[in-house]
Amino acid sequence: MDTIKIKRDNSKFKRLLFITPISFFAVGKFTLNCLEANNNIYKVLAVVGFLFCILMIVFSINAIRKIRTKTYAIELNEHGLVDNVSLASAGLIKWEEIKDVESKIVSSQPHIVIKVFNPEKFIKAKSGMKRGMINQMNKDHGSPIVIDTNQINKSGKEVVELISDMQIKWNERD
Repeated sequence: MDTIKIKRDNSKFKRLLFITPISFFAVGKFTLNCLEANNNIYKVLAVVGFLFCILMIVFSINAIRKIRTKTYAIELNEHGLVDNVSLASAGLIKWEEIKDVESKIVSSQPHIVIKVFNPEKFIKAKSGMKRGMINQMNKDHGSPIVIDTNQINKSGKEVVELISDMQIKWNERD
């Protein structure tokens, strides 16, 4: 069985890294102004602004890590599908664990939803914020594994076809 490696589309990460400092400084300035006000509503807005800044730092660090990594976004091999796309990547998903794969639009963005027989296994494998993210994906989409195709250099339909073909080959291997 051949190995298929799908590269990451780094152009979107580079745009994120360009936009992040601009939004960080704008929100930071707004937050400091809110802290100086004597109004409780502004103090609440300052806390929200502070949390936004922390979130932007986390996403920026993740974007830098994804740009610098030498691993492929998705790898299809004899063992299964290796998901390295997002912050809450599933890692290796064995062929026997995959129930269904579909390409769909989620929040007007193209995604691949990989439905698995035991979603709890993938949810329990993560901790903290990552567990919360994939638990919410499972509730919203019926699967903890949702791949944003904007982050890879192939369309969702192409990747779904590749996954389906590899899964058929895996089923017929004997």
